[in-house]
Amino acid sequence: MLFGIPIWALNKVYTADFLIKNKKKYTSRGEFNENDQTAIKNTLVFNEQGSIIITENVTFESKTFQPVEVKTSDLQTGRFEEISQTEQGYKLRYRAHSDAPIQEKIIPRNGITLHGSYVPVYISNKMNRIVNGEVLAFQLLIVDRLSSYEFQVCQNGIKTVDGKDYLEIILEPTSWIVKQFVPSISFYYSPDNYQKIVRYSGAIGPRDADGNVQTGEIIFHYPSE
Repeated sequence: MLFGIPIWALNKVYTADFLIKNKKKYTSRGEFNENDQTAIKNTLVFNEQGSIIITENVTFESKTFQPVEVKTSDLQTGRFEEISQTEQGYKLRYRAHSDAPIQEKIIPRNGITLHGSYVPVYISNKMNRIVNGEVLAFQLLIVDRLSSYEFQVCQNGIKTVDGKDYLEIILEPTSWIVKQFVPSISFYYSPDNYQKIVRYSGAIGPRDADGNVQTGEIIFHYPSE
């Protein structure tokens, strides 16, 4: 999964609708729990018939945002991605489908290193700096490329989407070369609650029948407070 389903640390349960070409194609349900040491996020993605097609189980260090363990499995194709910590750095394991060989590689730690599923938590924690115009850079682990690339987040002002105003936060590679094959991602927050992500636009987890990355939107729903 190029980018996991974004969540933030203030909510323990959420659901989401995935839109492809403005049509709801997938849904998801997730739970998030955090203590002083670790944050754990478990997510299920469902197809239109209500069957589970993707499971994602993620553990991060609460204070540093660094991934401890990430496991993402596509139950339809046998595709999976894994990240684990080692003394040498992060061990990435990837299989494109059930008949493909497993590929793996160790990526050395290089400052702040994140996985896409935790980027919105990082944004929430740094929102005051981002809103004030600061551009924050970090290494992003891309498991299916067995690599990491430098990305940055910055605010792009208030944008109107479907008649509503949102603060847009852009996630993009810092390298012009990487930008050619990894497009930017947009996270949208309610102007009266910058801690609360409500929309997402860009690459999504479920791939099409041919295994190609899809782009679309994710709309988030949360229980009443």
